[in-house]
Amino acid sequence: MAVKETSEARLTSLGNAGFLVEADGRKIAFDPFTWTLPALSPDSPGFCGHLDAILITHGHWDHFHKAKVAALSRATGAVVCGPRTVMRVLSSQLPAEKLLEAEPAAKGGGVPGLAVSAGPVRITAFRSVHSRDHTSYLVALGDIRFFHDGDNEDTTIYDPAAFRGLDVLLLCPWNGSHWAEFVESVRPRHWILQHLEDEEIDLHRKGLFLPDLGGRAPMEPVALLPGESMEI
Repeated sequence: MAVKETSEARLTSLGNAGFLVEADGRKIAFDPFTWTLPALSPDSPGFCGHLDAILITHGHWDHFHKAKVAALSRATGAVVCGPRTVMRVLSSQLPAEKLLEAEPAAKGGGVPGLAVSAGPVRITAFRSVHSRDHTSYLVALGDIRFFHDGDNEDTTIYDPAAFRGLDVLLLCPWNGSHWAEFVESVRPRHWILQHLEDEEIDLHRKGLFLPDLGGRAPMEPVALLPGESMEI
């Protein structure tokens, strides 16, 4: 079997479940505003210039800030993608052409082909388990595929076949979510821990975090402190 060749990508942690991804000349941000970096603003170095899309998993306070997301969209030209409740909140802040509703009908089901008009950013939204309208995202930037699972509490809702050949999995190992089995079945090139506090990242780097959860790690994940980056 031929080894998959991919373009280069860069992933930067914005704290909690927030990440900035740069690949194939495109930039997207997942849940960019969190309690970890309250001073983050659209003129921060990581966000300078154009941003293609902002993806919001759900409307909880540690993932979504209405005014900051709207300001970032206006400053960078980004389309904002999120569940219907988030779109309703933003409808008073941004024009309709900047809002892309992601509203899968059933848990684990995907809504493919959500096209971002700014360029070839391919998004598939999945309804997942947390808040009533929690959304997880499979995103392709060029030939690199990312899956951001947000706060999803049950990975058994997914068909692992949908994620075969995944380059980057952004996942939190929630107790009871069957995360180990999911990682083992998908076997991404890179697994990035998300939704961890700084103290938990320190424990992980000491080899203690996952064992303390009582879980086995089918592959070694990476944990990034806010502001840290890695090349993919």
